[in-house]
Amino acid sequence: MGELSNKIVRGDFSVLNVDSDPESLSSTTTALRNRGYVVLESASGAECLRVAKKEKPDVLLIGPGLRDIDSARLCAQLKAEGTLRDTPVVLISPSVPDSDSVGEIPLTEADAYLIQPFSSEQLHACIFSMLRRKQAVASLAQGRAPNRGSDRGEVTESARTSGEEFFRAVTENASDMILILSKRGLISYASPSVERFLGYTPGEMMGKSAFRFIHTADLTRAFNDFTNAVQMKELTIPNIPSGSCTRMALSVSSRVWARTCWRVRPSPVSS
Repeated sequence: MGELSNKIVRGDFSVLNVDSDPESLSSTTTALRNRGYVVLESASGAECLRVAKKEKPDVLLIGPGLRDIDSARLCAQLKAEGTLRDTPVVLISPSVPDSDSVGEIPLTEADAYLIQPFSSEQLHACIFSMLRRKQAVASLAQGRAPNRGSDRGEVTESARTSGEEFFRAVTENASDMILILSKRGLISYASPSVERFLGYTPGEMMGKSAFRFIHTADLTRAFNDFTNAVQMKELTIPNIPSGSCTRMALSVSSRVWARTCWRVRPSPVSS
């Protein structure tokens, strides 16, 4: 058992469970407590804000259909609180987001989405990943030197152009499939190899949500991995050398397994 798992069993981490449905609130709380989490409960958005400010939970879990406030708006209010800004927020959704509209979901509010119905193992895996990510961010914040542009000097236009030409030369000739996405998940670049893997030309994929090409069974995890990559910026997600497997749609009615790795690359074009 790893260090993080040991801390969970010892009751070192707390989760604020927010749900207006008493039955759902109770069942989720029971599942979390059985795993070792200390669970706080709130039945409304207003109560959630009060408890979160006072108790400072490690993770916030917000259910759908709160009676007094929309869950996404509550998430935004929590993130606006200075002491809660870095607290992971997981939104429970009653259904998988439509693959064509996933790219329109704001990536700056919720840290992850949990789709109903979910098992206790999936619930634990989601909370566990939020705690692991929170620890990684804290470690980076402690070890990272301040980014002072004046110390590093200005990047010349010629150097920038040279770097972009090198990057394009690598991607154009890579055997792996490479997609470049905007912060909203829209494809801004697809390497020529996508046609060999998926049967689509790069032009057919440009401007579309990358998540429309992912199997619905893997959509939630892929979206959460992408969200984490955007939030954590300088890290590679998943944080394991081999990456993770995701089923992607072919141009015919079939699927292909692709090993995916989200890596954040600064872009001169804001998106």
